[in-house]
Amino acid sequence: MKSVAGLLIAVLICISSFTSAPPGNEVYKKYCAGCHGGQLQGGAATALIKTTWKFGNDRASILHTIRTGIPKTEMIKWQGVIPDADIQAVTDYILKAQHSPQIVKKEKKPLLVKTKLYSLRIQELITKGITDPYGIEFVNDHQ
Repeated sequence: MKSVAGLLIAVLICISSFTSAPPGNEVYKKYCAGCHGGQLQGGAATALIKTTWKFGNDRASILHTIRTGIPKTEMIKWQGVIPDADIQAVTDYILKAQHSPQIVKKEKKPLLVKTKLYSLRIQELITKGITDPYGIEFVNDHQ
């Protein structure tokens, strides 16, 4: 009888691992990073690591904002688009990043990116005072 109960528990654990929500950072990368930046630093939309939040910085306020969007802005309503478990996971990720910004890993940019048609050299120009301190220089194969 004990082995049947143990087997049942093991099966339930396996099933729950397949149906659990992806980690918040994965949800963030998929749905949020395009506007809010890969490191929550902002971009087309506001930064998400900050001290002052216009629509509230507690869990309930952030959940509400993600679920219902913000009228007259680019922040769309995500409720019904992504599962609620994912909305909760990304909310928890954003809240955790407020207290532990080191969880947001900086993307290491390559110095040279080669495509089929051209090569790009990535070079940091200015580190303070602008949002995106990068320029693009086309490089031929002889440089």
